[in-house]
Amino acid sequence: SGGVAATSAGAFAAQGQGDGKGQGEDPMDAMPDGIETARVRVGHLISDAPPVDLRLTLPGLEDVVDLPAYEGLRYGQVVPNIPADYADFPAGVTFGLRVTPAGDPDTTVVEIPEIEFEAGRNYTLLAIGELDSENDEPGPDALALVDNPHEDPPSYGRDQLPSEDETDVRVVHALPDFTDDFRVAQVRGGGGQVGNVKYSEATDYATIDPHGEVSLHAEGETIATVGGFRPGTRNTVYVVSDTPEPGGNKPVITSTIDAVARPNLNVSLENAFED
Repeated sequence: SGGVAATSAGAFAAQGQGDGKGQGEDPMDAMPDGIETARVRVGHLISDAPPVDLRLTLPGLEDVVDLPAYEGLRYGQVVPNIPADYADFPAGVTFGLRVTPAGDPDTTVVEIPEIEFEAGRNYTLLAIGELDSENDEPGPDALALVDNPHEDPPSYGRDQLPSEDETDVRVVHALPDFTDDFRVAQVRGGGGQVGNVKYSEATDYATIDPHGEVSLHAEGETIATVGGFRPGTRNTVYVVSDTPEPGGNKPVITSTIDAVARPNLNVSLENAFED
């Protein structure tokens, strides 16, 4: 994961619009000159929560600075929802983040009191868990992932782009009804172990054959098999509940494209929760 933090209210509004092919505006172009930025996206993966808003606060001044950044996020939604696109946040500034039911700023579902982003890093922030636990499932929590953790110096992932004939995949375990580990393996196009993943954690990115599949195993059984990746892409696979309510213990897979190998690579985003 790595360290994190946040930005001012305008930062989300300053995201690049993109062209549908994973190529938004350069993050530095979206901010005033001289302001270093990180790139951020957020996802609603709390299975029994209604649509939510993400609000930005200033620690110690929450009564003065408490502003909406994203509004009406649905379960399973990760935004920005353009492949390989993120929103821009000023780096090196400490902010707070609150997730609230949509239109209800006085009720906090998940809170990160203080968060700070590093310039040049890409982040995925997820709200996970369950609001109403039936069988001691984990409650609502925040999961912060760094999407270019080994890039030195951090350059928005530009120095970690996948090759055009390979695919990078990582898996996020966000299924609160099953908190045991998943074993992740490539099952076609070479075989081999991708890694183990605990609840509220993610595997490292693994390079796989783009025409291969990734399978998830638990308790000696195959839970799900994922394929259809595009050559030249870096992807995150999210294992979540099958239904936005407590007790949804059948895994559903949704995914995001985190990076593409070249500007003209035509990719599409498929989301199991989109209409």
